[in-house]
Formats: sequence, structure tokens, C-alpha cells
Amino acid sequence: MSGNGCSCEGSPAPAAAPAAATPCGSGAQYTELVWETLALPASSTVVSPPFPTHGANAFDFVAVTIFGASLQTSVQAQVSDDGVNWSNAGSPLQITAVGYSASSAITGNSFAQVRFVGIESGGNPSILSLIARFFCG
Repeated sequence: MSGNGCSCEGSPAPAAAPAAATPCGSGAQYTELVWETLALPASSTVVSPPFPTHGANAFDFVAVTIFGASLQTSVQAQVSDDGVNWSNAGSPLQITAVGYSASSAITGNSFAQVRFVGIESGGNPSILSLIARFFCG
């Protein structure tokens, strides 16, 4: 018998406390699908919805262009603390051919949100997908 009057013999052990979550959730990184299929008309600009960074201190992004001719496409990451005032982060990713393009890592991030701006400055449309990858730690 224990001190509270109940017998603890044969009782299951208490459940273990859950592991502490990182700012990214349960791992050191996570991904966000920014645009599954973005049809970017000629001479246009499209802005993605903002994504919370969940405390990530770095991110990068990958574009897969599936259609376009004489491409003059770029994707610029922008960061914000308040969702109103946005600043460019890193260099724009220049896309000049159909296929895979990856940005350099943008480090030292301490902002609450990130969004992406797709720009087609040429006279031809493009179609692309964009995935962002966020890193904690």
C-alpha cells in the first residue's frame, strides 16, 4: 500500500512526458508548398500568402519550372515581423530555363513571416512549382 491508501502493485507505469518540441515542431526542418502549380502570365507579378517561420533561423526554396520559353522569371523571398511591412531577403532566384532551380540558404532569419514574389518580366508566360524549406537550430 502506498501512502494514499491504494495499492500500486500491478498498476501501469505513468506515461512518459512527451519530448520537447523544437520551434519547427518535432524536427530540425520543415517544408511548405508555396505554389503547387503557378501559371505566371507574361510581364506579371504574383505574391504568395505569408507563411509563419515558427522560429526557424534559416530557409531556402526550390522552383521547378515546367513550362516556359525565353524565360525571364525570378522569385524573391520577403520577410516581415508584422505582415504589413515586407523586406527582401537574400538575392532573387533567377530562372532562365525549364527545370530545377534552387536558392542559396537565407540565414540569420529572425522574422515571424516569409512570403514569395514571383515575377515574369519577359513577354512569355511560365508555369512553376515552389517549395520552401525552413531550418531550426
